[in-house]
Amino acid sequence: MPRSPPCTNSRATFIKVLLFDPSDMDVQCIPLCTVINSSGDQFPCMEHLLQDHPPTQFCDVNIKDEGGTLHHFTITYKCHHGLSQNRALEEVAPQAHNKWHGPLLIMRQGRHLPFISLGGAYYEVLAKRAVKKFLHSVLAELTAAVETGRSEVIMPTEL
Repeated sequence: MPRSPPCTNSRATFIKVLLFDPSDMDVQCIPLCTVINSSGDQFPCMEHLLQDHPPTQFCDVNIKDEGGTLHHFTITYKCHHGLSQNRALEEVAPQAHNKWHGPLLIMRQGRHLPFISLGGAYYEVLAKRAVKKFLHSVLAELTAAVETGRSEVIMPTEL
C-alpha cells in the first residue's frame, strides 16, 4: 500500500467496494472514499470501516472470467479470534462464516489507478469469486494452525 496521503493538493473520489462486515448478515456494496494526491497516488480511506485492532492486512487476488480475461482485486481484512464471527461471508463461502473473525473489504484494481469502482453486477460476481478463492486458501492454513497448536499463521499477500 502507498504511504500516508499528504493533506495538500489532494482530491477525494469515491469507488464502489464490497464490505463483509461481522455486524451484518449480508455483504454490502458501499462507496469508499479515496484520496488522490497531486502526484496521482491513491489512498483508500478504509479505517472507519475496519476495526482498530489487530493491524489491517492485504492480499492481491487474481481471477479469470469465463472468457479468460484476468481481473485483479485487493482484499483488505482483519482476522483475529477476539473479533466477531463474520456471518456476511456465508453467501460466498458457507464454511467460512463460523471460522473467520473480523471484517473483510474487496476493491478492484485498475490500470491507471491502483483502485477503481467495482462497477456493475458482473464485477461484484468476480469480486465474490476472489473472496471465495482467498478464503479457501486462508481457511486451510487457519485450520492447520489450530490442529497443530500454532499461534502464528502466515497469511498470503498474493493469490
